[in-house]
Amino acid sequence: MKKSAKITIYSILCGIFLVALVLGSIFDLEISKNMADITPRVYYSQNPFATIFETFGESIVYVLCIVALAILFFKVRKTAFHKRYIKWIIAILILIISAMIAAYGILKVIHYLKIHSDLKEFLATNTSKLLIVVAVMCVLVAVYSLTSLISDENLDRLYKWAIAVLVVSALSNGITQVSKYIFCRTRFRAMVYEGYMDYEYYTPWFVINTKKFASISNFASDYFKSFPSGHSCAAASTFLLLLLPAFCPKLNTKSFKISATILCTTYTACVMLSRIIAGAHFLTDTLIGSGITIACIIAYYFTIVRNKKAKYLCA
Repeated sequence: MKKSAKITIYSILCGIFLVALVLGSIFDLEISKNMADITPRVYYSQNPFATIFETFGESIVYVLCIVALAILFFKVRKTAFHKRYIKWIIAILILIISAMIAAYGILKVIHYLKIHSDLKEFLATNTSKLLIVVAVMCVLVAVYSLTSLISDENLDRLYKWAIAVLVVSALSNGITQVSKYIFCRTRFRAMVYEGYMDYEYYTPWFVINTKKFASISNFASDYFKSFPSGHSCAAASTFLLLLLPAFCPKLNTKSFKISATILCTTYTACVMLSRIIAGAHFLTDTLIGSGITIACIIAYYFTIVRNKKAKYLCA
């Protein structure tokens, strides 16, 4: 694709994002009023679409990070170190971090399963704890077994992508979580749940919320974490797949780029939509949440991948 055509496409996409952000800034509350499938005194939506993506929508970022760590593990194993014990220390650390991420991701899914299913009592038993350990081990064994089949040549290329995954995921999620505590925006479903149907505690996304309301509800700790959307941030990590062609020439094809773009866009859009339907976020929350991750990917691409001065990081 010619450079001028790329610039045109990127400009159109940026324009669509900005228009959506402006419309969201004006009509955020009205959009949630019409789209959120929630009822008073019921905090979590029972809408199947919202429930499925609330439970599994964030999982993709944990999967990508585990895959990235598996790639780094085998890269380390096949790299010569001056002192052999250093190799084993790094490899063990990677395995530990992988297990921690897998456990955290599975526990997040279980948290939502407790909320949205009749498994609450079962998931509190010792049997369920054993199953969690087994699930973590199965995930790690599956990912690491598949990764071990990668050839040395492809491993040399993929480890550079793996570093990109870990850097972007850590940066984007860090920004998102810190922003939640800075802006403290009230969730739409929190206002509905508490009966504030005049929505007096609504604030635009660009205003730091200073008018919190007190509550003794078990859900109160979750009330003021609307902006930005963590689920949307995690879902947009799928766009890291679009960095693969920069490291793997075999994937630098039109068909791969088109397929990956459609897959990433569809998945991210579904998660964003589900968060609005769940009443967990406003449109602007989801736009900024996914936008943070995409911005981090773009920044990494131009500062590391395309930057000749940083060539040693991706050569």
